Order: sequence, then structure tokens, then C-alpha cells
Amino acid sequence: MSKLFVTVLGTGNYSDCIYYKDDYSLRTPFIQEALINLLYQSKDSKDKLQDFDMKILLTEKALQKNYYGPNKLESILKKYNITPELVMIPEGKTSDELWDIFEKVSETIDEAAKKLESPSDTLNVNIDITHSLRNIPMQIVVAMNYLTLFNNINLEGIYYGAFELGETKIDDKLFENKGILNKLYNLDNIDNNILDKLKSANSRDDLDIDTKNAILNNSRDYKGCTIKHAPICNLDTYYDLLKWTNAINSFIKCGNTSEIQQLSRKERAQAFTSNKQNSKNIALLDNVINYLDNFTNCINTCRGMNGEKAEDSINSIKVAADKLYDQLKKLDENISIKPLKKLFKLVSKKIEPFVDKNNLEIGLATINWCIEYNLFQQGYTALEETIKTLLCIKLNLDPKDHPENIYENREDIVNEILTEAAIKLQGNKEDKNTDIQNNNTKETSDHNIDNSNNVEKFIEECSYQLAYTKEFCKLSQAVKAFRNDINHFGFNRDGAKNYKAIKDNLKLHYSQLLKFIDGEFPWYVPEENTQDEFAIDSSNI
Repeated sequence: MSKLFVTVLGTGNYSDCIYYKDDYSLRTPFIQEALINLLYQSKDSKDKLQDFDMKILLTEKALQKNYYGPNKLESILKKYNITPELVMIPEGKTSDELWDIFEKVSETIDEAAKKLESPSDTLNVNIDITHSLRNIPMQIVVAMNYLTLFNNINLEGIYYGAFELGETKIDDKLFENKGILNKLYNLDNIDNNILDKLKSANSRDDLDIDTKNAILNNSRDYKGCTIKHAPICNLDTYYDLLKWTNAINSFIKCGNTSEIQQLSRKERAQAFTSNKQNSKNIALLDNVINYLDNFTNCINTCRGMNGEKAEDSINSIKVAADKLYDQLKKLDENISIKPLKKLFKLVSKKIEPFVDKNNLEIGLATINWCIEYNLFQQGYTALEETIKTLLCIKLNLDPKDHPENIYENREDIVNEILTEAAIKLQGNKEDKNTDIQNNNTKETSDHNIDNSNNVEKFIEECSYQLAYTKEFCKLSQAVKAFRNDINHFGFNRDGAKNYKAIKDNLKLHYSQLLKFIDGEFPWYVPEENTQDEFAIDSSNI
């Protein structure tokens, strides 16, 4: 594992400042010194630093003003035996110069990544943007996002020393060396009485409130008497938000959770913020991501059945969707970063068609999902099985009181009805296969079928009715043909269907199914109907 510290040196007039983060603080005119001690201090000794590479982005003007010379950055870094690589950049006044800066930033990080000893190594990068030009932070973030596609680069933190947000305080060092006060006497806007009080005081605590306020309110005039205490801000949360945005966008646009999963595994500890108090939020986020992965994989593997044999989020789309939705609500109530909260509301909205739905509604939502995300094999599987679900409902074979019979109803009864109807419609009963359980004598009271009729008679009557409807029967046969074509890898007697037909017909057949759901289902057979009439339209199948 390699470490890289990238910083920017500007052209400002830097003065002493006490930079702090949590319990750490350091007095220095250069944020770079504060950060290398904060980030790379050795665990074994406070006087040693870990091994890391340092690269400084700077213009020619910054080089001359703030790098070379006594008490400048070069002299400070020499105390730590650090020899950084200087990367000269333009000021960014034109479009070409902006692109040049982007190239310099990218090359700087990319060169370090290429020195990794093996493909499994990681380059951990910390970036300081305190004294950068306004455009550079954006270019650094874009460059980091760009480079992660090619290298094992991990952004540990983006740091900013918020000097302008710092609190001005009376400098403790003043009371150790009061010679600075002699230079202030009799200057404009200076109250000599206040200087006298400072000379006689041993610490800030010896000063009265009015004296303190007079100094702090006019700190520019009392130069050398005050010092800024500036917080060091870690801005990597915003970079994390950018990555979460990309990952969730991948899910919304492509139905793919792999980016979300990878991001969760890689940055679980920093999902929302580095604050340890958010461990509850991070746990909730993990639950959401796990159930989201279960949900999408249930769709990808066609886990559409629901009931006593499918009560787990890894074998039921419905169960996965319901549990995911519950976790999303909990996350929404506890999440701490508002932009991330909005992102996961998009996820909630995306799965709403699956939440608290019955078998038919789950089937329709799945088909629609597959159409949107080009999951054609799964889409035709869901479509064919949803046709069977509709038939179960129309025949009252999908009882709420007996969910354990759903599978038997579909496979032993509905399949046979559809097969018989197709044979009748084609006028060919020679290939009939009537593999009915218990020698075709099973009673169907559990299915709300008249007890006086056995399953065989029920199938015969329903198949005649379906054959007469023609459109429904043809829809079932067409969907089955497309599903078989896909599942058999295109090896068909008539040749493989082209992919455009597979794609377009999935939408067409879905719309046809919706018409049968919304409209009146045609069950009645006219008295004049004969077996010959079924054979007439066999060419249209």
C-alpha cells in the first residue's frame, strides 16, 4: 500500500495560524505542515512520519513567493527530511490552461499509481486544496473520478484549512515575548492604554473583557497580538456523495446494484461521515444495500413465486421488495446527509410497483422492469408465468385460503388447459398429452371447482372456451415460442428469431396481456361453435 499527499501552494501572504482537527492542533503558517503531521504521524513515535510521497502543484509566482526562502515551505519540509516533487501548473486563465491543469493533476496521481508493486496494491491519496485556485478543486475531483477507472486509487481525504472561518484569539506567545508591543506604541488606531495592560499581563486570563474585545475587534491593527485558530475540514464526504450519485444512477438507469455493492464494501466506514456517532446509519445502509441486492437478483433469476414455499428475500421478488421498502423507510428516518436521503428516495420510488402486491401485480411489475432494462430472457419467463397467473385468477384457482395449491394448480391444471386449447385451436388432438395426477380423478374442491366434475372434465371445458377466444390462446403460444427460442439458444427448426423481434414483441405481448386483465375475459362459447371452427384459424398462430 502506497501513500500520496497532493497539495497546492498559492501566492497569499501566509501568517502563523493554529490549525486544528478534533484533539490535534499545530501552529504553522503553512497548512501543509499541519496536514503531514495529522495524516502521516507514525504510530510508534510522534517525532516520526510514515513513508509517503508528496507532490506540490504551484505556479511560477507561488514558487518564488512561498516555496523558496527562509521560513518558507521548502525550509519547513526540510526539517522533516521531505523532498517533494514540484508540479508546475499555469494560472488557468484560458480554456487551454484549464485543460493543462487537468492533465497535470491526472498525470501527477497516475504516475504514482503506476509505481505500485502489484495490481492488488492500492494508492491511498490525500489531497489539500486550501490554497488552490477556485477551479482546481473541481479538476482534482474530476481527475480522481476519472483515474479510478484505470488504477487502484483510493481517495482517503480532501482537506481544507478554513483560515477565513477561524476564530481570532489573543496569541499566548505574546506573553512570552512582549517585544512586539514596543513597535505598536503611538501608531494610528492603537490605544496605548491597552498596550500597557498587555505588557503587565501574564496571560489572557489577566485581561478584562473590554480589553479583550477591543483587541479582537481590531485585530488587524494589533498585529502580532492575535492569532487565528482555523479548523481543518475533511471534504471527502462530498466526493463520497458523488460516488453514491454515480452508483445509484447506475441502478436507476440500468437496474444494476454492483456499483452500490462495491462502494458499500469499500467505504462502509465513511458512507455518510467519519463521525462515529453515525454507526447506526451505516448499519441501516448496509441492510438497505443487502436487500436491494436480493431484490435485483430475485428479478434476474426469476424468483416470482410467493407463498409458503417462498418466504425469503433470496427466493421471492415480493418478499425482497417488501423488506427492502421497510429498510428504506428506516433509513429515511435516520439518514443524516440530505442529498443522500434524496438519492435513496429515488430507489424507494423505483421499487414501489412491487411493494405489498399480489402475484399478478408482481408479475406485471417484473415484466415492465425487464422491458426497461432489456432483460429479455427474464421478461419472457415472467410474461409466460404471469399469463398462467391470470388464468388461475379467472378460473378461481389462486385461492387465498390455500396458497400451498398454487404450484399444483399452475402446473397440473393451467398448463394442461393451455396445451389442450392450443391443440383444439390447431385442430390436432393426436399429440395430446394428458398427464393428470391420480389417473385424472383428483377432486378439485380446493380450487372452487364443482365437485361433480373431475379435473379432466374441467380441463376439457376450459380448453374449449380458451380455444374459442383465439387471441388469448395465440398470445400464450407466441410468448411460449419466444421463451423457448431464448432458452434453447436460438436452436430452432425454423431458425433463430432476430433480437429486434424478441425485444419488440416483449413490449407488444405485455400490452396485449394488459388488455385481457383490464377488459372482460371472454369465457363463453356460442352454441354454433364446432370443432371445425377451431381448426380454421390454425394458420394464424
